[in-house]
Amino acid sequence: MGHLGLMPQSINKYGSYTVRAKEEAEAEKLIHDAKLLEEAGCFAIVIEKVPADLAERIAKELVIPIIGIGAGGGVDGQVLVLHDMLGLTQDFSPRFLRRYADLQGIMHEAIGNYVKDVNTPYYPIFTQENQEKYSKYLEYSQEFKNLLLVGRLAEYKYYDMDDIVKRALEVFEGNLK
Repeated sequence: MGHLGLMPQSINKYGSYTVRAKEEAEAEKLIHDAKLLEEAGCFAIVIEKVPADLAERIAKELVIPIIGIGAGGGVDGQVLVLHDMLGLTQDFSPRFLRRYADLQGIMHEAIGNYVKDVNTPYYPIFTQENQEKYSKYLEYSQEFKNLLLVGRLAEYKYYDMDDIVKRALEVFEGNLK
C-alpha cells in the first residue's frame, strides 16, 4: 500500500500539518507518484490531507483503490486514525477530524481516581457494608487471646511493603514489651 500527501512521520521535513499539494507543481508530482506506485504494484494508496479535487482526480485516473484521510469524499474509501477518532490525541486537530469520544479525558480521570484510591489508607474502599463486615471480623478475632493481626485484611488498610514492615514492628513492640 502506498501513502502520499501529508505523512505525519515526516513532519520535520514539511514543518507543519498543512494541506499538501495545493500548488500545481506539487499536485502534478503527487499524481505522477500515484501512477508510479500503481505501476510498481501497490494494491491501494492512502492519500492524506490533499485538496479534495486532486484526490478525486487521482481516484478517477488510477485503477487501484484510493483511500482518503482528510482528502474529501471523491475517493474510494475513507480512513481515520483510531487514536484521533477516540480522542486519545488532543494536540492534532485538522478540520477533517471528527472525534467520536474523549478517551484521553476519560483515561486521565480514571488514572487520577486510581492513584487517589491507592493512596488512601483504606483497602478495599470503605462502605457502610464493608465497615459492618470489618467490625464483625474484629469482634471475632478478639476471641483469640494471643492472636496479633497485621496487614491489609487484618487492619482493612492498604500497605506497601515498607509500611507493613513498619506496622508489624509497631505491633510487636506495643504488644510484647
